[in-house]
Amino acid sequence: NLIDSTFNPIISALATTNPFDSISFYRKMLPLNLKLCLITLLSLLLACVNLVAFNLIKEIHGCAVRNSIHLHHQLSSALIEVFERCGSLRCASLVFEKMRDEDKDVVMWSNLIPTCTFHGEAEVGLESFRWMETVEVR
Repeated sequence: NLIDSTFNPIISALATTNPFDSISFYRKMLPLNLKLCLITLLSLLLACVNLVAFNLIKEIHGCAVRNSIHLHHQLSSALIEVFERCGSLRCASLVFEKMRDEDKDVVMWSNLIPTCTFHGEAEVGLESFRWMETVEVR
């Protein structure tokens, strides 16, 4: 697969060293109509979090949905983290709500609850904590 063997390593390497180039490279891939995969999207999210590129994060999320990658727990976790870092509790919460219950582990809950309080939603954080206890997350 061309994207796995050629494009992913380039995007991944650039995501940490030069996030602008990583995104630029991704943009050049788009006209080729290559089907993106989980590794591509995770690498792009790494570049986005370094740039706090909220619109691009939403674009990547949409791409994941269109390519049926959105249900993967690693991607959901990464999306929640980058949305939180960009200050969008609403988007982070939406991704969390769409996750399968079996993927909502203690790490996912532990990311979401403090974010609620950080963004001035302490009551939502407490409700989330109580819900986590109710469903007996381990």
